[in-house]
Amino acid sequence: MKIGLIRHYAVRKPFLKGLVRQSEVLRWFEEYDQSEDLEITPFTLAKGWDRCYSSQLPRAILTANKIYGDGFQQNESFNEPAISPIFKRDFRLPFIIWGLIFRTAIMGNHNSQSARKEILEKRVALELDKILTGTDEDILIVSHALIMGVIAKRLSEIGFTGPKLGRPKHANLYTFER
Repeated sequence: MKIGLIRHYAVRKPFLKGLVRQSEVLRWFEEYDQSEDLEITPFTLAKGWDRCYSSQLPRAILTANKIYGDGFQQNESFNEPAISPIFKRDFRLPFIIWGLIFRTAIMGNHNSQSARKEILEKRVALELDKILTGTDEDILIVSHALIMGVIAKRLSEIGFTGPKLGRPKHANLYTFER
């Protein structure tokens, strides 16, 4: 049994420059989440994947359609978490610092984030267990870097082996086997 993880095609949306407010960063992430402007790169998927699941965000849906074709299932459990404001004041910081703050808040279980690490891990574990119960099919999942890390961790916990993901590349297949 194999589980293949693919990160969506890269989104064409430049980072904000200079010092930016939290509100501007939140708006940027909302636009990024809804973007359909992708850098489509050549990718050939080997035959033999029995089922495919995709995040419900446009960039993952478009990627799954391009790579797998029709017949994949959208799954909310594989969505990248939306970020929530952390600070009450709308002060300015470099964009990259905002990104680090929001990721740390999610992975550090900060109560400002509705999709904290503990919630993501439970959500993904429940969905993977449901998908994998009673099957030996080869399954492909098109998702996002953060969620792929959570999926890989869960797969390892239930007996799969595979590559260390680090920061997964866009439109690259990472295969786990049991």
